[in-house]
Amino acid sequence: MTKQIWRYLFNPFDNLTKDSLKLMNVLAKDHKDKLETAALLDRRIVPLLNTFVPKYQAFADVLVRATGISNMYQGHTQQVEALFNELTTTHIRDWDISIQSVYHDRTMEYKTLLPNYRSPFQTGGYETRIREVKALASNLANYPNLSHLQLSVQTFGDALEAARSRQQGYEGASVQLSKQAESLRVELAVEMHAVFGGLLQIFAANPVEIERFYEMELLRTHTATKEENAADAEINPINNNEN
Repeated sequence: MTKQIWRYLFNPFDNLTKDSLKLMNVLAKDHKDKLETAALLDRRIVPLLNTFVPKYQAFADVLVRATGISNMYQGHTQQVEALFNELTTTHIRDWDISIQSVYHDRTMEYKTLLPNYRSPFQTGGYETRIREVKALASNLANYPNLSHLQLSVQTFGDALEAARSRQQGYEGASVQLSKQAESLRVELAVEMHAVFGGLLQIFAANPVEIERFYEMELLRTHTATKEENAADAEINPINNNEN
């Protein structure tokens, strides 16, 4: 039998922000600002502020870096998609026409260069299509009368490969920073809960005072949404395989 945890032991800051680094940043920044202001007038708040700020700053710094790398990844992804679109719609058509201007599509020379016509350049994964471009450039080197085309294909293939490599590099960095930000979010949520405990100790006789240290509108709104979603899940559970 699973032991039930007393609901007052749950960390509301962790529960509310599990799916949103952005929400954690908003809640934590607001909390920090309010602690700083209160600490100027109430020295009992200072120790709580001093333990909270380093956790918040570590999270905020990584979140900025993660956002920047994510934006770089998205930008390079758009560049890669644009290059592959050029390959599919423009370049392979022009290359095919240039080859046919010298070798008819039923000749051995043509079939050596484009054995499957344009299809391999227009379908399949990115790496597969990059390989096809590089292979075409390599084979064109055997035909001096197509040297101008060989240079064009080689140049585009190199640019395509380099763009794809940069995109994947930023993707890997983005994943790692996102994981780091999530780990720091959890640590920050634990610290926020600890600070809440400290505030409860300070204002035990009048706990309503604690509300002034938080953005209550956000806390109430997101708490209500989480509770409604949990109720909906119990009534109408989602089939994750279909979702």
